[in-house]
Amino acid sequence: MTFTLKNTGNAHVDHWKLGEAVHNNDEQYVRMALQGFVPNPVTYLTEGEQHSINLINGHHLEVQGAGYFELPPFESFDSTQLIDALERARDAGHSEVQFFA
Repeated sequence: MTFTLKNTGNAHVDHWKLGEAVHNNDEQYVRMALQGFVPNPVTYLTEGEQHSINLINGHHLEVQGAGYFELPPFESFDSTQLIDALERARDAGHSEVQFFA
């Protein structure tokens, strides 16, 4: 996460060095160079170990680069329901809606 906050774009990537990194199978440089082009850079940089979550307008919860769901308005729910919805959103396709149950 720190890397994506400090390097929001890829204008600094040297295309010659990237080509050399691909040729030499330097996965670390290739990941750094390509992270700005994927819809879920945190997941990409951590090889699927971590995910970024966005909460929009206090009710729209989205796993970056994956699915999303709406939190029920003015209802109480327990943590297991939230975790279940997050896991389903994580495993869903890009922009695929999941229903909070």
